[in-house]
Parts: sequence; structure tokens; C-alpha cells
Amino acid sequence: MKPLRRLTNLLAACAVAAAALIQPALAAELAQDPFITDNAQRQHYEPGGKYHLFGDPRGSVSDRTGKINIIQDYTHRMGNLLIQQAAIQGNLGYTVRFSGHGYEEHAPFDNHAADSASEEQGNVDDGFTVYRLNWEGHEHHPADAYDGPKGSDYPDPTGARDEYTYHVNGTARSIKLN
Repeated sequence: MKPLRRLTNLLAACAVAAAALIQPALAAELAQDPFITDNAQRQHYEPGGKYHLFGDPRGSVSDRTGKINIIQDYTHRMGNLLIQQAAIQGNLGYTVRFSGHGYEEHAPFDNHAADSASEEQGNVDDGFTVYRLNWEGHEHHPADAYDGPKGSDYPDPTGARDEYTYHVNGTARSIKLN
């Protein structure tokens, strides 16, 4: 009878240990971490922002479209370690409107550029968080984007503007003691 009791106790202890390893993590999602959300804000891709690709603007930003999403991929607890990953994805667009740009100085153009960045923060006590971003941008100055009367072989003017689009993707990861 004694060996059966020991076996029962051992099985109970193993069940408790296994349950402790697979219990859900008790921490805020990485997708809500201010370090990640602050670095995924759209204004970073607009003129003057740290991820803007195309130099100084010629006017003011308007007609914003799209957004960047941070989507929790997984949260895994392994012993006292909490490991999380989130995907960062989005498409942004905006227009920069300006004036005083007649057909005499107008010339349509397209520019393409891409870049990437990563940053980490943390310490042993609070854990470590890192993100990696990649983005591609397109700057478009349309044939009808000029002021004043119709000129040259350009289509009728619809106002001076540059149009921008960005495609953003990346990941964020976090590991900490829980």
C-alpha cells in the first residue's frame, strides 16, 4: 500500500508542476507596451519624423489615411520566464499641400526609398524589449499637382501637392522574469 501512496503523491506533484508550466502568463500584452506603441506612431513617417524618408516638406500634411497595427503573436510562459512577440504592420498615406507652384516650375516625379531600424530597452529586473521595423516609402508628385492656369502639356491643375505612401512591417519581442 505504501508504494501506491508514493506513486500517487509523485503523480500529483508532477501534475501540479506541469500545470504551473502551462498556466497563462499574468502580464500586460507586448502590443500595449508604451515603448512599442510610441515607436509605431504614424507621425514618425511624416515630415520631421524619425522614419520620414524624403527630406524637408514643401507644405503642410493633410488627407491622412491608414494606420499601423500592433498584433500580439504569442505570449508564452516557461517556468518564471515570460516571452512575448508582436507583429507590427501597416500602410500609411498622406498628402503635403503647398502653393505658389505654377506650371513653369512644375515637373512630375516619383521617388522610392526604404530603411529599417531597431531599438532595445530594459534591464535584468524589468526584462528586455526590442523592436525591429522595416519600411518602404513612395513620394509621388502628380502631373496635375500645380497651381494657376493650365500650362505646357500637363493636365488641368488640381493644386500643388506631393503624395506619400508607406508600407511598414516589423516585430517586437520581450522577455522578462515573471
